Amino acid sequence: MRIPMLPALFISIVIACVTTPSAVAATFCVSNATDLQAALGTASNNSENNVVRVVAGTYNSPSVGFQYFRTVGNFDLDVEGGWNAGCTAQTPIASLTTLDGQSIHGVLKLFGNNVGLTGNLTLRYFDIFHGADQNGYDAALLMAAYDGDVRIESCRFRNNVSSGNNGADLMSIASHSGTITFVGNVVANNSAPSRPLVVSFSLGNGLGAMYINNNTIADNTFATTVEALGAVFASRATLSNNILINGGKPEIYSSDPPLLLDNDIDFLSTTPAAGSTGNVNVDPQFVSTTNHHIPLASPVRDAGDNTPPGGLPSYDLDGGQRKVFGTVDMGAYETQGDNIFSDGFEH
Repeated sequence: MRIPMLPALFISIVIACVTTPSAVAATFCVSNATDLQAALGTASNNSENNVVRVVAGTYNSPSVGFQYFRTVGNFDLDVEGGWNAGCTAQTPIASLTTLDGQSIHGVLKLFGNNVGLTGNLTLRYFDIFHGADQNGYDAALLMAAYDGDVRIESCRFRNNVSSGNNGADLMSIASHSGTITFVGNVVANNSAPSRPLVVSFSLGNGLGAMYINNNTIADNTFATTVEALGAVFASRATLSNNILINGGKPEIYSSDPPLLLDNDIDFLSTTPAAGSTGNVNVDPQFVSTTNHHIPLASPVRDAGDNTPPGGLPSYDLDGGQRKVFGTVDMGAYETQGDNIFSDGFEH
């Protein structure tokens, strides 16, 4: 068990509502699963940029998962957990807000991928848990924009299972020509026994960019019996400060060489791009196979790049400072100046 430090680990962000005349926005504050899906449904069809603030708690996904499908109009969607009752303050800790598929349903689909749509999609501060693939949809997350950007920050994806039914994966993240940013997340203890990957990233053409930074992707199960495989499936990607440890299985599959900067990778199954540097293959000394914090003695502490392409996350996954000893740690968690772990949850 890790005992939280105050005030470093628990940081509340107080939001002042400001109306900008040139921007049309709708803000929702939701505290139950029915209202969450209703907000996403409204956001799918209105002519506004949408912000969905989700009060801390557990939300069991409906039979088809929580869904946002925009088919017309160029509008943004920002979905964030960790809010207090009334949505006046936010605590940026993933474990406070759980979206639970109950091992029956897919969890979340955020889709704005019709041709010509330019809206951006943002997801932050959620624990996405116990998803199951369903009707060809991914178990934990399907998130796709067309010309818009996709950002997933400080989320945990745990104990999700994909059977590979109708080609479904655990997680799929895509943009046709925007920027994909996947930063500060844990993807751990998921199972895809019939699929050759854990998380799939896709850019549709040569105009976009992809940044995969400060994530911990570890202790997942996936198939190694097909040619194209790797825990991370990505093209034209830059990966910085990540820990990829999945039992000696191939970690990255890419159709072109990825730029790798200061990562811990136990089995590099692809050729890095020119300019790759600082990568290691060491035991990060996780607390356990279900708790992916690192101790002060870990060789990946203070081993990251402070200015990676695509940037650092705002906080570590516990809501703590992202740089404590002057240099960022690899992975999603930052050692906070002691050797005491976390908030009572297994990570």
